[in-house]
Amino acid sequence: MIRHVLLGDPPLWWSCCGEAARVDPGWLSGSRCAELRDWLNATAPDSGAGSVGSVDHPLLLARALAAPAGRVSEHDPGVWELTTAWERSGLLCADAAPGPFRPSGSGLAGLSPRLANSLSSMLDLIQQTAGAGLAAKGVLTIAALMLAGVEPRGQRAVRVAVVFARSSGTATVDAPASDPQGPQGVTGVLELREFPAGPPGLYPDPRTMDGVRSPNGEFAAALGHAWRFAGERRCVLWRVVLSDGQVAPARLEGPSLGLAFALGLRELMRNRRPGRPGFGGLRRLFRGLRPRTAVTGALDGSEHLVRIGDLEAKLLAARRGGLRLVVPEADRLDVVKAPEPGDVRFARTVRQADRYARRYRMGRLAVALALVAVGSTGTGVAVHEHGNSARQHAEARSRQLAAQAALLDQSQPDVAKQLRIAAFRTAPTVEAFDALTTGVRLPGTIAAPGVLHVAVSNALLAVVADGRVRLWRRSEHRFAAMPAVSGRSPTGLRRAAGSAPSRAPSPRA
Repeated sequence: MIRHVLLGDPPLWWSCCGEAARVDPGWLSGSRCAELRDWLNATAPDSGAGSVGSVDHPLLLARALAAPAGRVSEHDPGVWELTTAWERSGLLCADAAPGPFRPSGSGLAGLSPRLANSLSSMLDLIQQTAGAGLAAKGVLTIAALMLAGVEPRGQRAVRVAVVFARSSGTATVDAPASDPQGPQGVTGVLELREFPAGPPGLYPDPRTMDGVRSPNGEFAAALGHAWRFAGERRCVLWRVVLSDGQVAPARLEGPSLGLAFALGLRELMRNRRPGRPGFGGLRRLFRGLRPRTAVTGALDGSEHLVRIGDLEAKLLAARRGGLRLVVPEADRLDVVKAPEPGDVRFARTVRQADRYARRYRMGRLAVALALVAVGSTGTGVAVHEHGNSARQHAEARSRQLAAQAALLDQSQPDVAKQLRIAAFRTAPTVEAFDALTTGVRLPGTIAAPGVLHVAVSNALLAVVADGRVRLWRRSEHRFAAMPAVSGRSPTGLRRAAGSAPSRAPSPRA
C-alpha cells in the first residue's frame, strides 16, 4: 500500500524529487533525503529485478539535474547505470524509437535559466553515454524533462482494455506454459498519451513503468509492429495498469498486447496536434473505443492478426469482468473448446478489430444535435427579426417621403411626383399608394417608371415591378381583395380579371 501511494499514480516520489531539483537542490544531497530513500527501500522493496530500483531512478536523475552546469558530468556513473537498466528492461524497441533523440523544444519556455542550462548539460550527458541503445537514451530524456517540470498537461490519454494471464504471483501478458499451477486471467488497461516535448517514438512512461521487465523479445517486437502500423513521428508514452490493484504488472511477456497498441495508436494518431483541428478529432469525439471491450492479439508485421496463447484464462477474466473480448480469428477453435467463452468477437485484421472495439457515443451525439437545433432555431429567429426590422424601417421611410410629397404638391408638383414614386418604391404602404394616386381625377392611366396603374372609376388596379397586383379603393383609401391575375407584368401585362367594371381599361406604358 505504501509503495502504491508513493510510487503509483500520481507518483509522489517523482514529484518530490522533481520539485527538489527545481526549487531546493540541496535537499537531494542532504541526510533527510537519504533517510527517506532508505526507508522507502526497506518498507516497500522493489519487486523488479533491475539493477536500479524504482526509488533510486528519479533520485539519481534529479541529482544530476540539480547539479551546476559545469558539474553535471560528475553524475555520469548514475546516468550510465540508468541507461543500462532501461536497455535490459525488455520494454524498448529500436524500431519504435526512430529518433532523433533530442527534445522537440515544446514546453521549455517556462524553465528558469539555471534549470534550462542544467537540463541542456544533462541531455548532452545522456547522449554521450556509451554502451546504451538509443531507445534507452530516449526514455532518460523524457524522464529528465518530466523532472524539470515539463509534463503532458492537456494531453488526453487513450485507454484500451486488455486481459493478462497471471502466473506464479505475477501478472504477465502470456504466462509460461510450464507453470504447474496454470495461468489465471486478470484484466487491465493500456494507456497511451502524447508527450509533445519528447523525442519521436513509443516509450514506456518512466514514472510508472520503471521496474517492469520483459524477459524475451516478443513484447518488444510487438511494439515495433504496432509503431510501424501507426507511422507517425510523435512522442507517445504508454503504461499498463492492472484493474485489481491500479499498479503496473511486474512482468510483461508475449506478443498479445500488439493489437491493443495498434488500436490505441490508431485512436491517438487520428487527432491532429493541438491547435490543428481536423475531422479525426470530431470522429473520435462521437465514435470512440468501447470501455467495456477488451482486445488481445498479436501482429504479423502487417495488419493481420495471428494466434495467441493462454486464451482460456483470458476468456475467464473477461467474462468475470463483464467485458466483450476481441480475439484473432485464428483462435476460434480454442474459444469453441472453452467451457464458458462469454461475449467474443473474432477479427482477422486490425481494421476489423477496430470496428468491433468502437461504438457511437450516443450521449455526445444527442447533446451535439440538440445544440445544432438550438443554434439553427436561434439563427432563424435572428434572421426573421432582422427582416422585420428592415421592413419596418423601409415603411417608416416611405411614410416620410409621402408626407413630404403632400407638402410640396402645390408649390413643386414635379418634385412631389418624384417623391410619391420614391415613397412607393421604398415600401408600398397605404400612405405611399394614396400619395401616388392623389392627382388622379378622371378614369384613365398613370404611367410611372417601375409601377403601372390603371384607373377604373373608384378602383385602381396596380401591377408593381415584382409582378404583384394590388386593388386600391380610392374612396376608402385602402387595399381591397386581390383579383385573379394571369400573365406577366409589368413589362407584359396580358389580362386582368375580377370584379371588373363595364369598361375595361387598356393599359399603356
